[in-house]
Amino acid sequence: MAFTCPICGHTATQFKPAGSVETKEGRYKLRACPRCNSDEWSRLVVAWVKDNVSFSRHGRILTLSCPLALRAGLLKMKNVSLVDGETRDLTGKAFGSNAYDLVVIGETWTQDAQDVATILAVRDVLRDRGWFILMALDRLDADKRTGQFKKLGFDEPSGAWARHEEFAVHRDYPFIAVQKIPLPKPKEPDSKLPLIYTTDDPHRIEIEPAPLARDWMDATGSKFPYLCLPMNIANTHGWNLKCPVGFTATWDGGKDIKAITITRDADDGRPVGYSNFGYGVLTFSAHGHFRTPPGIDLFVTGPLNQPKHGLCALSGIVENDWSDFFFTMNWLFTAPHQTIRFEKGEPYCTIFPVPRGLIEEFDPIIMSGEENPDLWQRYSAHVLSRIDWRTDKGKKGTIASKKKWQRDYFSGPPEEPGVPHKTKLRVRPFRSTED
Repeated sequence: MAFTCPICGHTATQFKPAGSVETKEGRYKLRACPRCNSDEWSRLVVAWVKDNVSFSRHGRILTLSCPLALRAGLLKMKNVSLVDGETRDLTGKAFGSNAYDLVVIGETWTQDAQDVATILAVRDVLRDRGWFILMALDRLDADKRTGQFKKLGFDEPSGAWARHEEFAVHRDYPFIAVQKIPLPKPKEPDSKLPLIYTTDDPHRIEIEPAPLARDWMDATGSKFPYLCLPMNIANTHGWNLKCPVGFTATWDGGKDIKAITITRDADDGRPVGYSNFGYGVLTFSAHGHFRTPPGIDLFVTGPLNQPKHGLCALSGIVENDWSDFFFTMNWLFTAPHQTIRFEKGEPYCTIFPVPRGLIEEFDPIIMSGEENPDLWQRYSAHVLSRIDWRTDKGKKGTIASKKKWQRDYFSGPPEEPGVPHKTKLRVRPFRSTED
């Protein structure tokens, strides 16, 4: 069989030895072109591009960490120009956005985090319908990365290409070729302060406004905790993310991530808590992305005023107006050899928006009562009134014994009616864009 080099056009029945690599079928001897000394990777890419890529205008090509022979072969194509660099330059924003019709990377990756960052950078520099070609470790690695590309706005060619051996390239030589798919225009929210949750499966977890009720409050005599308006407001201040399936978790006290054992009620693939950090930290995911308006952060914590035996909720504040990253909700076991349980429908996370940096604008000041006598007198009057009320509650026939509570805070500011006062929060539920 005669082989043809797609780079220099040389034809021969034998190409010269160029080392060897280990394949599933055993060790394979690599071959180089006798005339231009091109390697198999270079010949494979150039041949594939000639067969599959047509530039409707002047084509711009970006090669990163590629052999000289590959660049030479691409430059021989009509109406193209080529820029060469290193892969690390790509993630350093060295190249313009939407500027290239073809990007070729001539090295393999070993870290998934680097993969994703580089894929996003490639998508940024490619024009719509532009091609990305990448070396892979093996067929399994190629399939894995192709799956990543499909989630990030690429698609693979519809038909298989099998001309490897015509160019003295092993038929199983792994490589990836994918095409950038144009993104549809995102839907614009029709509200002034949108809090947007983006997900590929709206039914994976349930998000709802945090309810007023708490089991421990219901269990008290006369449900007296509900007389505390500040607590009621806090109870309903945000949205709860709820467990789609019940599970138990046990921490054996170890530092490793395997020290937490998870037992699901149903093995149906729906998400539950997991061990990700070790040291007795139980982790949950939001399984989607939250976007806040500019300058608004997202406070992420456990359900407010809802303690859980054996666990302590860890809180965080996330800049979700710009961040494309996901966040996790974490709970810390309070002691080793504890078994805890989350029921189906039980909230594992509460979120609510907060203005970024607002706390830094405050100027904390300590004043004596003499410096603000009017406020201090009104505060002192309330303290004395509360003492008298507590005393009179135990006496029959008194106003305090009949009314049970004063309601002063519920009533709000009588002397300053212009000051906003809330006795109930009406937090809107999440809705679809079609509603």
